[in-house]
Amino acid sequence: MIQKPKGMRDFLPEEVEHIRQLEDRFIHLSQLYGFREIRYPMFEKTELFERGVGETTDIVTKEMFRVISAANLEKYKAGEYDLRKEGLTLRPEGTASVMRSFIENKLYARAMPMKLSYMGSNFRNERPQAGRFREFTQFGVETLGSDDAFCDAEIIALAVDVILQSGVPQIDTLINSVGCPVCRPKFHDALRTFLADKVEHLCGDCQSRFEKNPLRIIDCKVPADQQRIKGHPVMIDYLCEECDQHFRSLQHYLDGLGVAYEIDPNIVRGLDYYVKTAFEIKHDKLGAQSSICGGGRYDGLVQNLGGPDIPGVGFGMGMDRLLMAADLYRPTAETPERQGSYLIGFGETAKLILVDLLAKLRRAGQTVELEVNQRSMKAAMKQADRMNARYAVIVGEDELAQNKIAVRDLSSSTQQLMTVAEFLHRVEE
Repeated sequence: MIQKPKGMRDFLPEEVEHIRQLEDRFIHLSQLYGFREIRYPMFEKTELFERGVGETTDIVTKEMFRVISAANLEKYKAGEYDLRKEGLTLRPEGTASVMRSFIENKLYARAMPMKLSYMGSNFRNERPQAGRFREFTQFGVETLGSDDAFCDAEIIALAVDVILQSGVPQIDTLINSVGCPVCRPKFHDALRTFLADKVEHLCGDCQSRFEKNPLRIIDCKVPADQQRIKGHPVMIDYLCEECDQHFRSLQHYLDGLGVAYEIDPNIVRGLDYYVKTAFEIKHDKLGAQSSICGGGRYDGLVQNLGGPDIPGVGFGMGMDRLLMAADLYRPTAETPERQGSYLIGFGETAKLILVDLLAKLRRAGQTVELEVNQRSMKAAMKQADRMNARYAVIVGEDELAQNKIAVRDLSSSTQQLMTVAEFLHRVEE
């Protein structure tokens, strides 16, 4: 038997119903906040993610699924194909793709700020565990064209609304500032000085980050490393005047929007493009993978990808973890109200009458199914009950003789004969 690849999942109908509810809620709230949806390809040129996400990130160095055709694989083996420059990669996140589309389609020529939302599958080749899969769905939004701290606060407020309105009652909203190219070098120097006598005891990833991007050592997930770097310098003590004012403004706007938050200097995020604001929203009952949403400001990203110098801020939200958190508080499902009809016909003539009725009911917006397995009356009625139908409509020899249908109301266990027209009038009331 062929099974699904490791780290991938099937979503069964009852799970998809919950997922659809989350998707609809995200779309609705995003629209209330003024965001418009954008869609982009499932895979992009590898260079986009190397430049957009950052060459030193775990995503680029370890986790990307690269795509190569059979013909190009042969060229690669022969040394005639540059996997880095010409290769393609399944998208590991959404922001870089949105930036590429924004630049390529010259959306920057339109009125700014531009507010874009998106959702869809992303792919990372990482170790599967609770709340972390190799294919995962991400909700995301981006505001492009303003460096005003209100945009950062609005992004965070939207994320909080989506999570709370999904039925998760308690969350921790953690904010930080990771500075900018002006003030970050001074902090890097202080951090390297602090880590100088500790770096040889850190994990291999942190040792390589020491020179390239020491800020990301703070984000290391190895417990022993976290113990070793306790007491490290924090970026908010090294902010330049502009970054400091931006961070203060962010807090004032969050207060004004009624968003509860905490300042956490260890929130640095795992992507290289962040400047100034960085934030995460966590739920402690999810265990080790407690983060539901993360984001921040990336003012230099559009320019780094070949576009104009346009600031931006956004978030990515893991739908899978949101679903896990919402499930913790989902009440025991009550039996839903019966709805729709189940049509049971005995004989070809009866079945044709019911096919005509089925078409009329569906055109009227009614849920309806036809018995197609030639079950006995008892078995067919059990199927109607399993489907939670409101009405079982029966046509047999007696009904044909009277040119009527038997309608059994399964919510009240009553039955009566009526014409097709009378039944259509009843369900349309």
